[in-house]
Amino acid sequence: MPKPKESKEHYDTEYWERMADIEHQMVDGISLKDRIDKEVDLVLDHADLNLKPGDKVLDLASGTGPHAIQLAKRTGADVQGRDVAQTLVDIANQEVQDETREKILNVNFELGNYSDVKDSIEPGQKFKCITIFGSSFIYLKSHEEYQKALQDFYDILEPGGKLVIQWREKNQYFSAENRKLSSDEEVNKRGYQWVPLEEGKKDTFSRTAHGPMCWKKPTDTEEGYGMYVTEGEQGSNQHPYQDIPGPEGDLDYFSFGRVYVDNNRHELPVPSTSGLSFLDTSKLPLMERMITEAGFLSPKLIPGKEGVDLSKDGYRRLFAIVAEKPVN
Repeated sequence: MPKPKESKEHYDTEYWERMADIEHQMVDGISLKDRIDKEVDLVLDHADLNLKPGDKVLDLASGTGPHAIQLAKRTGADVQGRDVAQTLVDIANQEVQDETREKILNVNFELGNYSDVKDSIEPGQKFKCITIFGSSFIYLKSHEEYQKALQDFYDILEPGGKLVIQWREKNQYFSAENRKLSSDEEVNKRGYQWVPLEEGKKDTFSRTAHGPMCWKKPTDTEEGYGMYVTEGEQGSNQHPYQDIPGPEGDLDYFSFGRVYVDNNRHELPVPSTSGLSFLDTSKLPLMERMITEAGFLSPKLIPGKEGVDLSKDGYRRLFAIVAEKPVN
């Protein structure tokens, strides 16, 4: 059986969780742990998964494993996680070892991606549920790759099994058009301040700096977070996959990297990543159509169009699409 390959375009870093925690405290006013709890609660409370001990779940883009571990702890299901970065897989498996000192968990993590998911599981293996948390179904490079991935998900689900794709509303906090949350006043309320990146500055991956960097206030710590956008692709549609049938319109192609800055102001960049921006609410009709074309029953939005609060001030909302494989 072919083995999945590790991606070099990923958050393959030991400081990823700290960087993500800074981002979510700045953007949403909540910790990374609180965000993960909200995402798992959304799915278990509204998706009607009815998971029980022994049921098999596949969690894709599992990262360091918090969603998969939560699912296993709260349902007793047998959860397999897959991620494209070996470092994150190793961290996740260590987390499981730490957790099982108090409770036995049926959860493990291996290398795997949406595009090669069949290569990462045993031939003929079927799952009751496939989950993708954290707005992570955005990293494939073409409409065709997404269609193939959705078909693969369909094939490895058991009859009546469910696909759950969770995401947040389109993130606008770096947008010049929508500065509601990006204003100094709003960011300062959360204990952060904006420090502009030097335009044209190159990081260690030779990326060009665009947009602001956020920092904790100097009275607290020099630790910070920033974003690098590949020159020429910021906010553009410069990709060869714009011709998408149907009335939904084009997809945005993105390419960006992030940087964590430690207390000594040392920049620790994260490798760049790129993909097509499916997961914002304006692209729901296209995602729904693609899911239906793969053979699933008509998907539903949970908990509904209003979503649930993600950010502390209600600025961003949390949703998921749930699609079921027909029993016959």
